[in-house]
Amino acid sequence: MAKKDTKAKKPTEIESSDEQKRVKRTRIFLVVFAAVALVSLIVSIIVGVSLNRNKTVDYMKTRISKYVNVPENLYKGYEVTVSIPEITDDDVEKEITAILVSKKKGHTDPETGKELPVYNDTGVTIGLGDVVNLYYRGYTTEDGVKKYFDGGCNFGESLAELEIGTGSVTVGSETGSFIEGFDTALIGKNQTGCATVTTIDNGKTQPGDMIKLTYSATYADGTSAYNKTVTVDLSDPNLDERWGEGFGAYFNNESGIVIGEQFAAKSNGALTVKTVKETEDGDGEDVYFDMKISQVYRISSEPKMEINVTFPEDYSAEELKGKDATFEIYVKTVKDYYVPEFNDEFITDTLKLKAEDLSSYNGEDLVAKYKSYVKAQLNEAREEQIRVAVEDGFWDKAVAGSTFKKLPKDDVNAMYQSSVEELQTEFNNSYTNSYSGNFSAFMRDYLGLGATDSWEDAVRKNAEDSVKQKLVFYYIVRKENLVPTDAEYQEIYDDIFAEYLQSYLDYYKITEESENYEALVEQGKKIVVATYGEDYFDELVRYEFAIKKIVSFATVIYK
Repeated sequence: MAKKDTKAKKPTEIESSDEQKRVKRTRIFLVVFAAVALVSLIVSIIVGVSLNRNKTVDYMKTRISKYVNVPENLYKGYEVTVSIPEITDDDVEKEITAILVSKKKGHTDPETGKELPVYNDTGVTIGLGDVVNLYYRGYTTEDGVKKYFDGGCNFGESLAELEIGTGSVTVGSETGSFIEGFDTALIGKNQTGCATVTTIDNGKTQPGDMIKLTYSATYADGTSAYNKTVTVDLSDPNLDERWGEGFGAYFNNESGIVIGEQFAAKSNGALTVKTVKETEDGDGEDVYFDMKISQVYRISSEPKMEINVTFPEDYSAEELKGKDATFEIYVKTVKDYYVPEFNDEFITDTLKLKAEDLSSYNGEDLVAKYKSYVKAQLNEAREEQIRVAVEDGFWDKAVAGSTFKKLPKDDVNAMYQSSVEELQTEFNNSYTNSYSGNFSAFMRDYLGLGATDSWEDAVRKNAEDSVKQKLVFYYIVRKENLVPTDAEYQEIYDDIFAEYLQSYLDYYKITEESENYEALVEQGKKIVVATYGEDYFDELVRYEFAIKKIVSFATVIYK
């Protein structure tokens, strides 16, 4: 992603996106689900539904106290503990590295001086700025025994595309980042002579393969699953523990299993794979059927390329916190780039910064001053992180500690209905075939629910929580008279509306160079207003103004 390295902008890595700002501003106005927050401008344009359109209570006029009581100590002088580390010189170096990578180019022909095309190859020594497509598989070592961990393998998924120096990784449609040090540990590595992965779609399996297994099941607890897909490592010594006695021997036989053919059907009992589990009524059986190996990943016999990393102490998976781990790496291609050096020329010629632009920052030379500039921007971003943490702390305490006498049922119903309509549209547009028209199955997966959980209850609870937040917010706004003046209102409104309009223009790639640019902008303004409605922006303005006041009431404790 290109950086906008001007004096008026922060480096991209530390700059809040418009979407992040909208998430912050709309948190009490939209239902946030376990798996997705429906806050995107583009989604709303496509769907054509604004949750706020169904508002039935005027929260600035109705008697809020008949619904809720919010004790003053929940929002005045409330304590919030934040543990956001201070910015270090190491953070500055990492940020500068990311900026350098953002300015990478193809290598230059030494004879002609022309830029060479970026190419894909496996025999390239990996360097800063390169984009590596790879498979990976991670394990920890306990008492000398390898233990592959859940979520540490992308076999059966898309290749991971990793940009060296930024940690940014894309797997399929998902973009995120690996744990710190994963990408830079690959610098200097070369795939030549290392084990490779071959994807096999036909033929037979071999012992020790990685298989992509599709199955259905009926479980001992009475639930069921259909057309599930998992990746199974046939070299795992614990296969029988996971799948049932005889599973490992069946799959690792020398004659192999035909890829692509159904080999275990409940109806004919071609294969019985059962796991006995304890249930309330005694022993029960998980029965797997309609099993098929759709794909095989076969690792060659050469030595594996490996890197060592350490999981952070606050890692999400409890069993991996602070653990040393090793990742097996199987490189498919490397896009080879040249990354410029960090020096005065880079600052002035590439970033277009003049000496006077950095004159107010500490440092004996231009490079030192630029580092001070970056550190200042990182500190500014840290302050925003702290502000968000304090805001989150307010909501955690205020909603949990308030007394709700009743909820406006019409508002809850309207919020519930709008949410279902949006998800129904999402299902109709993108998921009908994947779920064979089963909207309930889609909703349970979409919301991260179990097979027997009620998606209706989950959506209604989210609607109720959203209404509770609105009641708390407007109770405080009215009690403390946190209302902007006309001038303050207009300034905030213009800022918010500009963000939404810019997202619309970016989505449709409308720039100043576009034909009929002015007319397209005017059309965009009308579409944004028609999509959301003025009431929606009115609430955003009120939230933006009031939440800053509420956050200022907090007592922040730094850990």
